[in-house]
Amino acid sequence: MATFKKCVETDIRKIKNNIKFRRNNLTNAEIKSLKELQKETEIVIRPADKGGSIVIQDPSNYTEECLRQLSDTATYRKLPSDPTNQYYGELVNLCNKGKDSGILNNNEYNFLLNKFPRTPILYCLPKVHKDPVNPPGRPIISGIGSLTSNMSQYIDMLLQPRVKEVPLYIKDTTQIIQIVENLKYEEQWIMRCLDVQSLYTIINHTNGKEAVQSQLMIEKRLNIDQIEFLIEAIDFILTHNYFNFDGDFYLQIEGTAMGTRFAPSYANLFMAELEHQTILPRLGTGLVLWRRYIDDVFFIWRSGEDSLKTFLELINVNEMNHKFVGKTSRSSIEFLDLNISSYSTAAICLAG
Repeated sequence: MATFKKCVETDIRKIKNNIKFRRNNLTNAEIKSLKELQKETEIVIRPADKGGSIVIQDPSNYTEECLRQLSDTATYRKLPSDPTNQYYGELVNLCNKGKDSGILNNNEYNFLLNKFPRTPILYCLPKVHKDPVNPPGRPIISGIGSLTSNMSQYIDMLLQPRVKEVPLYIKDTTQIIQIVENLKYEEQWIMRCLDVQSLYTIINHTNGKEAVQSQLMIEKRLNIDQIEFLIEAIDFILTHNYFNFDGDFYLQIEGTAMGTRFAPSYANLFMAELEHQTILPRLGTGLVLWRRYIDDVFFIWRSGEDSLKTFLELINVNEMNHKFVGKTSRSSIEFLDLNISSYSTAAICLAG
């Protein structure tokens, strides 16, 4: 124990003194190659949206796809100039309100006011699983160190406890394996996977804030004043979600951006409110099981094809502007990184 303690203390001292003591796991040749690739202007290198692979694209094709995304005037608006100074003043007013009302302490107040923000940048992750030749892109806004990044982190910290308590939410594939393995599969059951189309960009600001407020009221962990300030902070980020692409500034005017820290929690609570209204009341009837990971759903239906069709039509008629799409199977189906196969007496999950 004494030896281990000495080793830890030595490493801490080295870190404190800024001594580089870690070994690189790349060879010198590999490091040189990576540096040369970073300087390459004739190609664009991005991770694939799904699957963990790396995609190399022609810069003109990549830029064309990003501009195609930005041409959606229902989601984005081009700005005449950099709005950082104006938005910073508005952020100060919001934080002053939180501090004056006793919701923010001095440390929180200083943390939320990022005095030297970086400009958020938009990039796209190619969806090669949809089209390997001309892949559509998933827009991501890199907002690390941006004007609202600390506020987003603060919001996420307050939303996470409620997300973990959402009844139909699963945190990973291990959890869905445990759930499905305990089922005694029946021959008439139908498995289906659904995906919420463009969840992050279709959440109407009003619907999203109302959903979060409703979910926090169910939890009863925060008082009314805290919830109201939190909703106001969410509104600020949603309505000040600006970024730069290729020298131009844009504002996202609908939905929330992939890349914003609180976005997954926000989307989860939006879906939780929808499930609270339309899914939970139907569990135990025709609906055997419903589990969701953000915008990916796996469920089992037992009342036949006609009633399944009616159910799908029902959940796709809503005021929240979302649409479920997916596929059906009685034998096997892909969900996340699992293949879920059915037999006469059991449901078995196989990874991969």
